Amino acid sequence: MHGRYLLLQWAALNNKAEMVSFLLQVGAQVDATDDVMGQAAIHWAAVNNGVEALEALVAGGAHISLADPSGFTCIHVAAQYGHKLFLYRLLKQHGQDLNQLDSAGRSCLHWAAYKGARQVILRIYFARMVECHFPQPTIRMLSITCLCGLAFCTRTSKAC
Repeated sequence: MHGRYLLLQWAALNNKAEMVSFLLQVGAQVDATDDVMGQAAIHWAAVNNGVEALEALVAGGAHISLADPSGFTCIHVAAQYGHKLFLYRLLKQHGQDLNQLDSAGRSCLHWAAYKGARQVILRIYFARMVECHFPQPTIRMLSITCLCGLAFCTRTSKAC
């Protein structure tokens, strides 16, 4: 299909777990990507915090580490949109790697900071769930939190 999105993506975007399961039962390919953005249904589930769709996709064999052409996995997408519950499920129940980098060398923590997803940053940062990986030595976590307007983070924590 040229220039179109997949039904499975729309079901995942709208968190319709029963529809996701049905589409998989009738032959939809769980990790199929569209030819517009190169994303799979699991990326679309992350956009709207679709945890029920996530569970249906994973039950159907979805690979949570599947990257789109920009190197984004569903954990990067969830972080950009500030979806804590989706991230929690990925990390705690499905073992997703929090330090997975996109093709530009950025982690989900970088994207959360850039997009201003403060609650995601605080959960990751204060829980110390992540070893900090930076594409360039000059980039530091305190700089990222400052850019995000989290001044209290810079007063109460150590640099990574």
